[in-house]
Amino acid sequence: MKSDNDNKDYFFLQNNSECTKLIRNFNWETTPLGSPEKWPVSLRSTLAMMLSSQFPMFVWWGEELIQFYNDAYRQSLGDNGKHPLAIGQRGEDCWPEIWDFVYPKIRKVLDEGESFWYDDLLLPIFRNGKLEDVYWTFSYSPLYGDDGAISGVMVICNETTEKISDKRRLGDDKNELEFAVEAAELGTWDLNPETGAFTANARLKEWFGLKPEETIPLPLATSVIAEKDRERVNSAISKALQSQSGGHYDIEYKIIHPITGNERIVKAKGKALFNDEGIAKRFNGTLQDISEERKNQELFRSIIEQAPVATSLFAGKDMVIEVANDIMLGYWGVDVSAIGKPLAEAIPELIGQPFLQILDDVYTTGITYTDKAAPVRLVLNESPSTYYFDFTYKALKDARGKIYGVMNMSVDVTEQVLLQKHAEEIQRQVLESFEQSPVGIATMDSDNLVYRTANPFYGQLVGRSPEALIGKPMFEAIPEINGQGFDILINDVIATGIPFIAKEVVVSIRRNEQSEKIYVDLTYQPRRNASGKITGILIVAIDVTQQVLSRHVIEDAQLALKSTVDLAKLATWNLDLPSGIFSYSDRFRNWLGLPNEISSIEAFYQILSKKDSENLKHAIASILNPESESLSVFEYEITNQTTGQKRIVSANAQIFYDADGEPEHISGTAQNVTKERKLQEELKFLVKERTLELESVNHNLELSNHELQQFAYVASHDLQEPVRKISVFIEMLEATLNSVDPKAKNYIDKIKSSSGRMSNLIRDVLSLSQLSNVIPVFERVDLGQITNETLTELELVIEQKGATVNVSGLVPIDAIPLQMSQLFGNLISNALKYSRTGIAPEISITGKILSAKEIKFSPGNHSNWLQVEFKDNGIGFDQQYAEKIFNIFQRLHAKQDFAGTGIGLAICRKIVQNHNGFINAQSVENEGAVFTVTLPMHQL
Repeated sequence: MKSDNDNKDYFFLQNNSECTKLIRNFNWETTPLGSPEKWPVSLRSTLAMMLSSQFPMFVWWGEELIQFYNDAYRQSLGDNGKHPLAIGQRGEDCWPEIWDFVYPKIRKVLDEGESFWYDDLLLPIFRNGKLEDVYWTFSYSPLYGDDGAISGVMVICNETTEKISDKRRLGDDKNELEFAVEAAELGTWDLNPETGAFTANARLKEWFGLKPEETIPLPLATSVIAEKDRERVNSAISKALQSQSGGHYDIEYKIIHPITGNERIVKAKGKALFNDEGIAKRFNGTLQDISEERKNQELFRSIIEQAPVATSLFAGKDMVIEVANDIMLGYWGVDVSAIGKPLAEAIPELIGQPFLQILDDVYTTGITYTDKAAPVRLVLNESPSTYYFDFTYKALKDARGKIYGVMNMSVDVTEQVLLQKHAEEIQRQVLESFEQSPVGIATMDSDNLVYRTANPFYGQLVGRSPEALIGKPMFEAIPEINGQGFDILINDVIATGIPFIAKEVVVSIRRNEQSEKIYVDLTYQPRRNASGKITGILIVAIDVTQQVLSRHVIEDAQLALKSTVDLAKLATWNLDLPSGIFSYSDRFRNWLGLPNEISSIEAFYQILSKKDSENLKHAIASILNPESESLSVFEYEITNQTTGQKRIVSANAQIFYDADGEPEHISGTAQNVTKERKLQEELKFLVKERTLELESVNHNLELSNHELQQFAYVASHDLQEPVRKISVFIEMLEATLNSVDPKAKNYIDKIKSSSGRMSNLIRDVLSLSQLSNVIPVFERVDLGQITNETLTELELVIEQKGATVNVSGLVPIDAIPLQMSQLFGNLISNALKYSRTGIAPEISITGKILSAKEIKFSPGNHSNWLQVEFKDNGIGFDQQYAEKIFNIFQRLHAKQDFAGTGIGLAICRKIVQNHNGFINAQSVENEGAVFTVTLPMHQL
């Protein structure tokens, strides 16, 4: 094995490419070639040129056809195949799969010196662990030894597998485009503005009632447009054909099939193209049936072709053409006479273009230059034109490392570039035609279901931009659809080749950061290559969510209406105005007692009384009056024609109009209101009778209330004196007794306590009775001042309990000052009294102004209200007693636990009622209570 440092044998190898290293490290003593120092000079020169080239090259040498290749060719060998064993290997051992084909060609070159060329030839080779179909464009040329005899074969090649695949895929994409147009159910049209000839696809012709092969004048095509739309459409066409309009055409109108009379609402979109003089040369576009929904078509993508390899060698500073193969000479449009001339002299049109300067830079610096699809102006057959090339300029060095020339290897990609521009133009036209049609289109590979294309409408449908989808597997791009079965459907299409087409498919999707359920009309169409193998899926999805939801709403409404009609025992009827046909439900027919339906409204009039018949005619005439309400209610009496039973019927009528605004029919319901009308008559009598009774009762009740109030006042007032005497005498008794035993002392304390409670009770009853007798005198009262005065009176209790009181939002209102003091005093005292043991009371009194709209159950016509909340952290109470606590003598706690008479909150409610307000309480046991008082700010 030779060492990398042994330059004696490998002086002709001037780079460190992968293949160069393999050649250096190979044990050539085991081959017929022997040590590299014994190799012919011609072989060394050939290998030096090949290994420095950026284009694929391959050499067979000697009778054993020992192999050499460069790094550019190594790429075509793939992985897990022939590389690196092919270096130094015999050709027959390396290529058993194609040897029967290539060996006769090699033999012909070796024996006869004949060169030949193959273009896009299929030669399967073993690479990447399997036998693959590979297409090649290549040449076989003889290599001469030092003695002038043919000693080997030079292969200059380019793998064109991708080019062939792209051509086939372009054809597939054309078919897919046609399918997408068909799947979107669009009509297409083309108008020649110069001749007026109108052509269209089969679908649009079927809509217009035209023969499939027919080309017709434009007026004949527009004759199927509804008369009311025709002038507007003709005006829009004329405008689009004027250059100042930009050629845009976008309009909706109705067409009427000339044979069947079927009507269809369509949306037309088009674009006129103009020449340099502003004259319309072409006018085409699409027609979409929007009677059901809008549709769109697909996004188109094309692939670029590649061209063969051309090779030349320029020597010296003047870039003298030293070597150029026939392909390169063909590119330049010259013959072999150009060899030996400077490049600028042989190809003068290159002067002024960047290539001569680039060659000079490569020659000077030794830095390789590569470009893709570079435009070059060349003169071929005396005709100047622009061509496009992928090319590499690489400096060549002699044995001493000095640059002596530049190698140029080029691939003509003109066809690819022009095809790409053509495809982009087609794509632009397609996108213009379908840019407003709501059809989502995408494609994905059959392997791993990776998205390859997606138009903006598909992106909107799934809530992602097209860029976020392309290049990702389906479940990575749209994870929320995993588990919904779409992968199963797609894989079934791939396995069977049968398209999947379904309407209103339910999809759970995430859009705008929210989960949604949508409905789509969905198509999965298999995509095939030229050999018929399924390579992917075309997806066409149309969002029909609104259509489905609207239908569901209608269906639910119809079901609800039917249920309502049945539950309400309603009859339904319909009057067709043009024909006069009168139809109705079974319930109505049973009311009439008829075996069959009446066929006309006139026949129905005959079974009514003359009065009801005239009233019904008048009611219908009133409905038909354009100035009247479209919904009317009227009553009439019907007689059962079999039993003679009479019914009073209340009918509701609604008028409906056609598309032209003309009355079309009247529909409505009828209800048997016989019982209701009889009850109404009876009630009128009873109401009159009860009214007289109530007037008498109310008078007596007022007298009783007045007497009761007087009694409560007198009773409580007269009881005060005995209670005061009990208190005075017990104090005098206690003072006269110098000492008493504990038992007597206990009795005296109980008498004092009872008399005290009795005094408080009488005082509270007196206060409550006075609240009813007082004549209200309202004045402006500052509630903030009332609160401060109350807190001052309770200052000692507040200090003893360590309480904190926060007050805010209290404003002046119209009120009775003394009653406001009582109200605030009672509520604040309660909050202090009912505090929890060991917890300092926290009381907040908060006012807030509310409008009448915010007071849902407000009495009177007050515009503004003040709502005051008294909130504490005390013992609270069970919410079930929230109303009970406002009743007189109601207590929730034992009197030994909390002192009181049970009248305080009853007084609060009476005060609030006197002010036309209301009070309520909210509480949870051991979590405090909130008393809310709402008072009008101004008394009326």
